[in-house]
Amino acid sequence: RQVTYASVAGGILLLLIGVPAFFALSKHGTCTDDKRNGKERGVDCGGACTRICTADALPLKIVWSRVFLVNDTLYSAVGYIENPNPGGGAPEATYTFTVVDDRNITIATREGKVAVPAQQRFAIFETGIDVGQRLPARTFLEFDPITTWERRENVQKNIRVTDSRLLEEESAPRLEATLRNSGLLRFSTMKVIALLYEKCDNAVAVSSTVLRSLDPEGVASVTFTWPTPFSSPINRIEVIPQP
Repeated sequence: RQVTYASVAGGILLLLIGVPAFFALSKHGTCTDDKRNGKERGVDCGGACTRICTADALPLKIVWSRVFLVNDTLYSAVGYIENPNPGGGAPEATYTFTVVDDRNITIATREGKVAVPAQQRFAIFETGIDVGQRLPARTFLEFDPITTWERRENVQKNIRVTDSRLLEEESAPRLEATLRNSGLLRFSTMKVIALLYEKCDNAVAVSSTVLRSLDPEGVASVTFTWPTPFSSPINRIEVIPQP
């Protein structure tokens, strides 16, 4: 009986200690345990994790940035950016527009945040920037270091601009564009930015609007307006949907 009791007690003790120890030692790495384990390239990033390690992410490329006169002392600032990361984007990136005069003295700044889409060009639009009585000469756009990169699908590829028409260009210009969603996702509160270029491919006008919804296989129209004629004839139109 003593041997039997000892065996049962030893078995229970083995279960109480051995089983938890086995699971603890054989536990696979996860992407949320603040440790570099499993097949991760860094702490909770890379490998099978959704997060991309910061060291593996390429920096954003600012193609150009400038301001456009709205009226009197108010301007709109636009930045045209390229994300070179295939399949990778950021849920949030903080940016700053800095507007300087011809003596490189800062006359206005504007900060904001934007979600970075995967491997594509996108635009940032800020309006209502008051420069007072001073004249802007250059506009700089800078991003704070992005600490969170994620694997993301390029959903914008499913949204195509099927038609665009510029009307009343000589008086109060109006641009009408048609968007078609060829994907299976429904988009809501989508920002759409229009950039208009002259013959040397310099942007001379910009406008932005919000599309409230775009259903799968759906079609929607957006309209952009300007109060006065453009400074140069328009040679090219680019409409950028930003889901």
